Amino acid sequence: MMKKVISLILTGAMVLSLAACGSSGASQAEGSGDAAATTDEVAEGERVLKVGMDVEPTSIDPNAGADGQGGMFVAYSVFGTLWMLTADGETNMILAESYEYNEDKTEFTVHLREGIKFADGNPITADDVIYSLQNAAAGTGAMRLAAVDIENAYAEDETTVVLPLLMDSPTLIEDMNIMMIMEKEWCEQSEENLGLNVMASGAYSIESWETGMGITLVKNPEYYDAENVYYDEIDVSFVSSEDTRLLSFESGDYDIICLSSSNAVDEIAGGARADASVVTVPIQSVSGLTMNVIDFDEFKDQNVRQAIGYAIDVPTLVSTIMGSAYQEATSLLPSGNYAYLYTGNYEYDVDKAKELLKEAGYDENNRFAFTLTYSDAGMNGQLAEAIQAMLAEANIDVTVETQDGATYMNNMVANTIMCGFSTYMGSYEPAGIINARRKNIPANMSKLGDGELEDLLEECCTSVAEESERIELWHSLQEQSYEFASFIPIYESNQNYAVSDAINTENINSSVQADGYLFATKLSAN
Repeated sequence: MMKKVISLILTGAMVLSLAACGSSGASQAEGSGDAAATTDEVAEGERVLKVGMDVEPTSIDPNAGADGQGGMFVAYSVFGTLWMLTADGETNMILAESYEYNEDKTEFTVHLREGIKFADGNPITADDVIYSLQNAAAGTGAMRLAAVDIENAYAEDETTVVLPLLMDSPTLIEDMNIMMIMEKEWCEQSEENLGLNVMASGAYSIESWETGMGITLVKNPEYYDAENVYYDEIDVSFVSSEDTRLLSFESGDYDIICLSSSNAVDEIAGGARADASVVTVPIQSVSGLTMNVIDFDEFKDQNVRQAIGYAIDVPTLVSTIMGSAYQEATSLLPSGNYAYLYTGNYEYDVDKAKELLKEAGYDENNRFAFTLTYSDAGMNGQLAEAIQAMLAEANIDVTVETQDGATYMNNMVANTIMCGFSTYMGSYEPAGIINARRKNIPANMSKLGDGELEDLLEECCTSVAEESERIELWHSLQEQSYEFASFIPIYESNQNYAVSDAINTENINSSVQADGYLFATKLSAN
């Protein structure tokens, strides 16, 4: 019965018209719809990459939180990091050449490369790194730098940063991996220089930014490894509709686009564009329905939260909406993580959901109601409508509303979202996946919402005990999170890209962060 309901909801939304899809044919050297040319065909200085991303950023301030794949792609292209952990398991040193702990792990020292510069020719110094870290600690990087006594960080010399540590941390290397380096003097001149008129420390500078159209990036000649950065210009367009983005790719307008729907993945894999393929990058990722139990009394009763869990047919959601590119999430951590414990989801049982709601004081004459808010990216809208239909059968009325990505992120931090979808991505250490749930972060919707659970999460994220002991802690957290039911896992995902054959796909895995974000530095043509 429910599968039929979902099928009706999705009619027309899940199927892309193959008749409207074109094939770009062989790659050409120029023109608005041309694929990138090969190394032999295009001289240095004329190598242009056309990228289609999802969400246009409102700012490139690395400490304000970038928006979606689009915002992060631009941010990682413009700002250099000290090092980069990639999806293929490698740690690549970038602006730093090395790091080490002192003997008792009370200090962490970073050694910068000699001669590195910002795009304006000024040297990148230890003071710039400290300034960047202090700004991060005051913003979205607060939890990632919780182990660092950032106020007492100091420059031993122009290229040596010394970070006193408040505690040992199992994720320090991974947490430092995403810290983007800004020019202190430039940023202090104007607030606009923090997020709009930025000074590049990475491989590219922003040449132009036309809101609603796109961003043009040009190679930064001062970048320490500029000679090995292939593309001279990257034209980034932002198209929130994946259907529209896909059709443009199939018409040859882009060389690479990000994909989220299985329909889109299957269509490209099936040859909708003759000179393109799908590249799938495995990442550590869990997405699900999150209830804000801190700011909204509607979810205070555990019976209500569990009733919602029983009323959602997660396997049907994943198979019907998410499709072949995704799999059912069955715990707080992704199944590929070393600390993963299978808890499963609540078995789909509408009668059980009604029983729990009755215990909480609700029935068909006094229906439980709440608002589900979602970002307009990807398949969130389809998921929201399907969940709305499922919960209606259990006497739960759901109002669904959509917001653009930037507004959604801002409202999460402002704690005005009652219920929504959240995705947690990281690399190999589980604390790096769900550190956004820790109790000191600003967004209450992300938190587990229970004091004991949050204390246990804090212990999990800060313990440096033997792995076997830490696994026990993580297993306990996953079991208790299942019972508390403020987060209903729905799906695990990979990161998928549709890529022109003119692009060297062997470089994609080394051009994707371990948490799934693409960066341009290593992309090249065949």
